Amino acid sequence: MFKKYQLRSYNFRLVILLIVTSVYGIAVINSADSSYTIKQCAGLLLSLFVMVVVSLIDYNWLLRFYWIMYALNFVLLVLVLALGSESTGKLEFSSNFSSSSRAIKVSTGSPMSDASFIL
Repeated sequence: MFKKYQLRSYNFRLVILLIVTSVYGIAVINSADSSYTIKQCAGLLLSLFVMVVVSLIDYNWLLRFYWIMYALNFVLLVLVLALGSESTGKLEFSSNFSSSSRAIKVSTGSPMSDASFIL
């Protein structure tokens, strides 16, 4: 499952750029509202851990299970057709799960420019 990886061939430049970009994003969020800073830092640490684990998985091992991934994606597409709701001409699945107390509807009078934001 995990490939024997040469540490010197790991792309550290990419990892450093991702960390710098994420820290910049956390700083921008902190300047707007500091209550989200701890959640963002926790998300960054979790995502870095997941990134390292996934990067060490041998993709040839994953290719043996392509039919399972194909079937899962097909089932998810059928679920969108069956359980999704149509809104402004597009079929959406996530609108069924959004809480109305957390959603903010911004209306400008035109149906093409209305937007919903989930907080």
